Amino acid sequence: MASSGYVKKSDVRSRRQCALCGSARLQTVISLPGYPLTGRFSKRKMGKRPAGINQRLLLCGQCGHVQLGSRISPRVLYDARYSFRTSASAKARAGTEFFLNFLKSVAPKRKFRSVLDVGCNDLYLLRRLAGKAKYRAGIDPIWEGKEKKAAGKGIVVIGGSVEGTDLNRMLPAPPDLVVCRHTLEHIDFPAVVLKKLLDAAADNALFVFEVPGFDTLFERLRFDQISHEHLQYFSLAVFTKLVQSLGGAVLGHRVNRHDWGALVIAFQKKKAPQGKGRMKGVPYRGNDIRKRYQTFCAHMAGVRKTLDLNKGKEICGYGAANMLPVLAYYLKSDMSFLKAVLDDDPQKKGWHYWNLPLAVRHSKGVDLSQVSVMITAVDNAQPILQKLLQNRPKDIVYPLPLV
Repeated sequence: MASSGYVKKSDVRSRRQCALCGSARLQTVISLPGYPLTGRFSKRKMGKRPAGINQRLLLCGQCGHVQLGSRISPRVLYDARYSFRTSASAKARAGTEFFLNFLKSVAPKRKFRSVLDVGCNDLYLLRRLAGKAKYRAGIDPIWEGKEKKAAGKGIVVIGGSVEGTDLNRMLPAPPDLVVCRHTLEHIDFPAVVLKKLLDAAADNALFVFEVPGFDTLFERLRFDQISHEHLQYFSLAVFTKLVQSLGGAVLGHRVNRHDWGALVIAFQKKKAPQGKGRMKGVPYRGNDIRKRYQTFCAHMAGVRKTLDLNKGKEICGYGAANMLPVLAYYLKSDMSFLKAVLDDDPQKKGWHYWNLPLAVRHSKGVDLSQVSVMITAVDNAQPILQKLLQNRPKDIVYPLPLV
């Protein structure tokens, strides 16, 4: 694979076996040549912009798990430019409340001795769990070397990965509650990690995990949600089989359709595990995924034609989303037809996309009635639409099939 600017050939590895069941029966269902990195901004206009990285979406013929075919080194993906923090995102905070409400529904009166948050980020979820357990612990590589700074008020922080940590030695007590939001999809071999967590947990421990759900992605044609960071794409059927294969028992699930189609699933560790065995059964066929993807691409081609017919109009984007480079990829455009990308966050003013010739302007003071607007933060389409309909721009372009 050719070098892609900021990503070296040695930083990219190809997957040879399924991340869950270990089968080599992997078929490519979608090819994504030159797929862009996302979430990269600069405070100055970029000169030479980095090219994308060849990517593939794979389907396991043994267990039906969907996963990426190329894995970029975490050292590259999660370097100093990776700055997502839960507490800074209104959408992420709302997603956390959805998660906590589900936890309350599956364990309404249960008190825990020790909770472990896998991928604790900025400790927002652990702080929201104050009073739920005697001990609270979080693990995340972003805290490496800063553990003492994060610790305090009943929270222990481990700066590292689950794979490289001796949980039995580092945790204050075997956890009887293990929570994990939007972390498992980033892990290379999640079945190995999940087994390690089950082994380290107390008997009858409750697990509540949240991942972007492939079922909703498939149903709503959200192929724009594929990213290099998300190595795994879990369906409910596959996640259920994974838990059962490791000896756990699924208690229930809930789907947050408008937050990455998030699948929240609760399961329990059993003293005497039942149902261990190989994962079998394929919930999706490769052709089914390809047909949906072709429909999505046909829609994006239609949007591109509409934009081409309106060349010369003053169009602004609305919402400086991390995933905008992927939207540009499917529109087969560098988005240079946009005068600017407007955003309500004043801290983003003057930012430039790393791999698009676009600058971010604060939305305050812009007379939206004098321009056409394309919604560029598609996962925040509903609140953006409400604002735009109050201000009545000349035209509103929503690039995806469904809101």
